[in-house]
Amino acid sequence: MRRLPARLALAGVLLLAGMLYLHRLGDAPINISTDEARFAVQAHAIAATGRDLHGNRMPLFFLIADPLIANHSSVAWWQPDLFYLMAGVFRFVPVSEAAARLQGRCRPDATTAVSPRESRPTRR
Repeated sequence: MRRLPARLALAGVLLLAGMLYLHRLGDAPINISTDEARFAVQAHAIAATGRDLHGNRMPLFFLIADPLIANHSSVAWWQPDLFYLMAGVFRFVPVSEAAARLQGRCRPDATTAVSPRESRPTRR
């Protein structure tokens, strides 16, 4: 029972930090990067049709090539979590800069997913 106030305080701090952090998500940085735009286009295609831009149905990995370079062959395969999370966002909100950035800001990275117990040194 003693942990309940501490957990409520932590939840309140995280909620306030999230509100401050996500308040102007669509405005900063002022333009969307090339990678964000490519991810958003692929995610929009998945959300709208269930296929990527190459016509593959629900691919496991995504190939992103530059369409403005003729005969451009790319070996840059991307993992699907970026695209499917963004496609999930696009199913509920209109496509925009803020919507494209939302999943990237809310998703935990491998560095933040480590449990506090796992990061403490063990006593002998």
